[in-house]
Amino acid sequence: MANGRLFDQRIVGSAEQALDFIGNILESSTEYSVIGKDLDGKILLWNEGARRLYGYEPEEVVGKANSSILHTPEDLAAGKPQELLDAALKDGKWEGTIRRLRKNGDRFTARVVITPRRDASGAAVGFLLISKDISDEIRLTEE
Repeated sequence: MANGRLFDQRIVGSAEQALDFIGNILESSTEYSVIGKDLDGKILLWNEGARRLYGYEPEEVVGKANSSILHTPEDLAAGKPQELLDAALKDGKWEGTIRRLRKNGDRFTARVVITPRRDASGAAVGFLLISKDISDEIRLTEE
C-alpha cells in the first residue's frame, strides 16, 4: 500500500489534518463497526458504528475492555476467537459470519472482516475488525 494512494495528498497537509480526516471517516461510518485491538485483544479503537452495533460507549471499552466481550460464551468456550485471529494472520485476512453479543445481552449475526495490523517491520501488532449486522438480511432470506 506504500505506492497505492488511497486519497489525494491535498486533503491532508499535516499529520494533524490526516488524523482529523481519519477521525471524520470513523465517526461517519455508522453502518459498519470498526474496532482496532492489540494482540491481547484490548480494544484500542471504537467507532460510532461499533457504539451503535454493540451498545458500549467508547469510554467503556477503549483501552479497558477485551474484545472477548463481543463473542458469545459458546464461541469463547470453543476457542473460536483465537481460531479467527490465527486464520487472519496466516492468510492476511479472515472473512465470514459469526454470532456476536451486544452489551444488553442480545445476540446477532454479523459479517466480519479481520485483518492484521502490522508495524513498519511487518510484525503483527494487532487486528482491525470491520463488521455489519446482517440479521435482517438473513431473516428476509428465510421468509
